[in-house]
Amino acid sequence: MRWLLVIFFVVCAGKEVSWGQRILDLRTPDPLASINVQDEITLHNIGSISIFSNLFFLFAVGFFVALPQLTARSPAARRRVQAARIPVPDRWASRVFF
Repeated sequence: MRWLLVIFFVVCAGKEVSWGQRILDLRTPDPLASINVQDEITLHNIGSISIFSNLFFLFAVGFFVALPQLTARSPAARRRVQAARIPVPDRWASRVFF
């Protein structure tokens, strides 16, 4: 689980710095520039729909809303989540999310 979080945060950090585009003074390749709304070397700006933003939103709703509800209502789900060592947000964190 830790490695998944490490990979997730590395990807987020890379996205935030446009994968070093500005630091390394890289030009956006023409095929990518023609479909990227911000003229960056990033995948999340391709087209008018940000798939990464949508996926992150779905992940966040699942983590902060669905997971706590599921573990509160289903002992079997709670055991599986505990066995997988997945953290479950408490009620306060879920409220802050909203």
